[in-house]
Amino acid sequence: MNPCLWDELDRRACPDCGAVLVQKYGESARDWQTRRFCSRACMVTHQNKNRRHSKPEYDVWSAIVQRCTNPKNPSWPRYGGRGIAVCEEWRLSFDAFFAAVGPRPSPKHSIERQDNNRGYEPGNVKWATLLEQARNKRTNRYLTAFGKTQTLSEWAREIGVGIATLISRIDIAKWPIELALANGPQRGRRRKHHPEKFNGVVSAPCGEGH
Repeated sequence: MNPCLWDELDRRACPDCGAVLVQKYGESARDWQTRRFCSRACMVTHQNKNRRHSKPEYDVWSAIVQRCTNPKNPSWPRYGGRGIAVCEEWRLSFDAFFAAVGPRPSPKHSIERQDNNRGYEPGNVKWATLLEQARNKRTNRYLTAFGKTQTLSEWAREIGVGIATLISRIDIAKWPIELALANGPQRGRRRKHHPEKFNGVVSAPCGEGH
């Protein structure tokens, strides 16, 4: 017998549809190894699936499903463990998820839930950058001053001080909000200050409580 032929017929399943493939008598080992699919249609379908699964959106979807459904996932306590779920249509189908959220705008974007107490469902998710998502954190605060309302992080960036400094002024030193926002960064060596008056209210600089 030709050594390039199998002594016995072999069989395996088509990786796309699961149909049984049987090695034909006289088929060389090389031809048998390259004939992985039962038809060209199955080969094309399988290739398209692999292309979809190589998308960054697929990795995002897979991570969402895992942290909401798998108690062994490290992120489970903050998601599935506190009742955050993935709607059934998205949980069962990446294609349905992708059709709803669309392609990721850039590598800096990730999925954000607009209402943190609701799950991953139509109308509650969108692509957003980390900066945009910071506005939606449960720990973020909104401050109103000078006729406008912004998050604490946005105010800190606008006046040029750190978030910790701004929190210290408001929560520790008990500055009025507009006084805390009216003072930019303090440069140079710290020195003693006399209490400042702002709109008739006397307040001490940051770190000097009453």
